[in-house]
Amino acid sequence: EQGDVLLMSRWLWHRSMQANEDILNKTLNSNYEKRDKLPFKRYTIRYECGNTRLLNGASFHNSILYDSSNTGKTLNHVCSSSGLPFFPQAWPCTLESELSQMKKLAKDVFPEIESKRKELMADF
Repeated sequence: EQGDVLLMSRWLWHRSMQANEDILNKTLNSNYEKRDKLPFKRYTIRYECGNTRLLNGASFHNSILYDSSNTGKTLNHVCSSSGLPFFPQAWPCTLESELSQMKKLAKDVFPEIESKRKELMADF
């Protein structure tokens, strides 16, 4: 069934900590007793159908911060109307048109969105 990828940091659900060299060395050392209890930053991938709708109302989601009129739209509509792969198709195959826009999304769009997010968070 056709779907889209939602790539998010686990920070949304679980507080984590940076994996620095000291922590990695302790983890790799078989004598370290708390080896299984060390938190690491991870990414989680969630798959959603393209006809899934974004929530209406205020949100800190990248696609809504980019264009507030995206609230309530389907994931497919957000991608087609913006021309940006906020929710890239993952099944049955990736789309070349979306892959070619990934660099623009990462280099140009996300930094602007992150600035906007910081401004909004300062108001809380």
